[in-house]
Amino acid sequence: MTQAICPQHGPYDAAFGACPYCAKTLNRPQPPRPLSRDVPASMPWQSGADAAPTDLGRGGAPRGLPNDETILPRGGRSAGADEIADTVVEHAPTGMLGWLVVKRGDRQGQVYKIKPGAVWGRDPRKADVVLDDDKVSALHAKFTVRDNQFLLWDLGSANGTFVNDMAIVAATLLKENDEIRMGNTIFVLKMLEAG
Repeated sequence: MTQAICPQHGPYDAAFGACPYCAKTLNRPQPPRPLSRDVPASMPWQSGADAAPTDLGRGGAPRGLPNDETILPRGGRSAGADEIADTVVEHAPTGMLGWLVVKRGDRQGQVYKIKPGAVWGRDPRKADVVLDDDKVSALHAKFTVRDNQFLLWDLGSANGTFVNDMAIVAATLLKENDEIRMGNTIFVLKMLEAG
């Protein structure tokens, strides 16, 4: 049996094509098909016999965690029925935030968060963001931020990087809703200025 991993529910039989637990909830659209490089080598709940992380043990912890440990809220004690555990935010993001939404390609609808300085490409050993498109170069493009604006750089890719159907040859300033093409994948840029 070939297994796939749902980030929310854990391992499932890849023959389903999508997580059967997700498919049962609220008629949500099917998630993208899993790729072998998307599947982590081992997940903590894989030690139990087909236990999914929604199968809870003592203290609300997923069964199959080492020693069936109890996960406690901040402060180290169990929350009572009338208590809510605190949510702690370490820092609020500031500056420009951006996401690329796949408009056309194998992962249509998938959202990638843009991390300034991250290299996008096909080689999982060298690229920070891996695209499963055989027309994408091993190291294809890079995003940077300058003066609260995103810039896109082509890294000498074989098939080029395009912004609104224009091949880029130097750092290119991006704006909201620009269409970016790398290989056969077309993205739409969404931005938010935080802070």
